[in-house]
Amino acid sequence: MKKNNFILLILLLLTSFTIAGCGKTNNTVKNNDYEPLPPMPAEVVENYMKYTLGTIPDAEIDYDKAKEYLNDELKAQFTNPMFVPTSYCIQDGPDDVRIISDQVVAGGSIGVVVEGKYGGEWKEMWQFLITPIGDLSWAIKKIECLNN
Repeated sequence: MKKNNFILLILLLLTSFTIAGCGKTNNTVKNNDYEPLPPMPAEVVENYMKYTLGTIPDAEIDYDKAKEYLNDELKAQFTNPMFVPTSYCIQDGPDDVRIISDQVVAGGSIGVVVEGKYGGEWKEMWQFLITPIGDLSWAIKKIECLNN
């Protein structure tokens, strides 16, 4: 009987130590221990639109930030704000935008198709061609107007 009580006491102590976390190692990663991943192709398009289209929800017009999402060829064309309506083929900005597809196209690039909402109606408006730059980054290579 005493032997059973002793074993029960040992098991109880071991359980208590386990629950209390004794001997536990800290495997948590601090936020500053790694670099965040760059945005994926659809996020590149969303961010670019957020920084260039002042009419959409959550817009934050910032052309310098917008340029960060363009490849070098498009950056060279983005010399003034008139680049925005010209590249989007629009006179008036949409009330909202949404990505309806993103898929691999020729050469490992990604085609991202975006709809714009005008007066309550969604229309397929643009295809962004996103190309890889560097190891993990993406940039907009071309903006094709679909509804002209």
